[in-house]
Amino acid sequence: MPHITVAIPTYRRLPMLCRAVESVFAQTFNDWELVVSDDESPPGETWQFLRSLADSDRRVRPVINDEAHGACFNHNAALRAARGEWIKILHDDDVLKPNCLEVLAQTVRRDPEAIAISCACESFVDGNLVEAFDRRDRALLERMEPGDALLAMYILDESGWALPTQQMVHRSVIDSGVLFEKASGINTLYDSWFNARVRACGPTLVYNSPLVEWHQGRHETTTSTITAEELTAEFIAFRKLVLPLIPKDRCPPGLEATEGMVLITRALDQLRNMRLLSAIRTAAHTKNAHAYWLAIGWFLRRYYPRRFSQIVRKIIWKDNADMKRYLVKYNSFIEPKGC
Repeated sequence: MPHITVAIPTYRRLPMLCRAVESVFAQTFNDWELVVSDDESPPGETWQFLRSLADSDRRVRPVINDEAHGACFNHNAALRAARGEWIKILHDDDVLKPNCLEVLAQTVRRDPEAIAISCACESFVDGNLVEAFDRRDRALLERMEPGDALLAMYILDESGWALPTQQMVHRSVIDSGVLFEKASGINTLYDSWFNARVRACGPTLVYNSPLVEWHQGRHETTTSTITAEELTAEFIAFRKLVLPLIPKDRCPPGLEATEGMVLITRALDQLRNMRLLSAIRTAAHTKNAHAYWLAIGWFLRRYYPRRFSQIVRKIIWKDNADMKRYLVKYNSFIEPKGC
């Protein structure tokens, strides 16, 4: 059984898929398998590429769906086919950095109770880096308990990085039935709903350094076909789904406050884009004073993610020096000493 399965759902994006696959083969860590679920029906050039790749390397296992079922089904087909102890999700238009799997494998070894880990990413548009990652006041490696992670998602704090490509989950989570699904009011934020249910399963690790690249260009994505108003409605619907999962002892704010917070953050975005009247109209819908307080916290965390956060996070490694000390100690422990 491989230690890590890289699971890629794909649909008619062969040039980008080739780039994603190349990034897997470029890994400094070799104990992996690659599962690619092809949702194109009937089979086309993507399936021919995958069959040829599998013939040349036994670590590659392509899966084809009997018809085009959509994004959730395609994600789940890849997850269900995985045989690794850990499953690293990779979207076909994204890229793993060469040390991604090695660092993630070393990190989860540090905490046997963790059921998932997420990592930071760098953002590219048309192949150009547009957003380099800045760790700011975050620790390099943090651990979150389920209640804290869910509360963070609910109030727009960081609960671990959000994109599917940033996630690696233990196979026990998938075996327990946690898969991608659309819920009430959710059409495009199904990845957030998946993340919430994963975080409810146990402690999660957050590695605050970029190990993946998120790529956007002229190709269509799930969120590129949705309006800002529709996305805001989904953000509000998502909070209704997450609230029942949060333990009562975390004292989550009421729905009215968090829904108002979402509207205020949208108004701030409109203001940033010089849409003053739209921003005023959006903010005018919010009368809850607590919503404004929550939105102020959200705004301050754009610059100081931890200084203005009330979420409990256990610091495992403060910086790279802490990580190096751990790795030196671990390797000296497992390697036999000379006479």
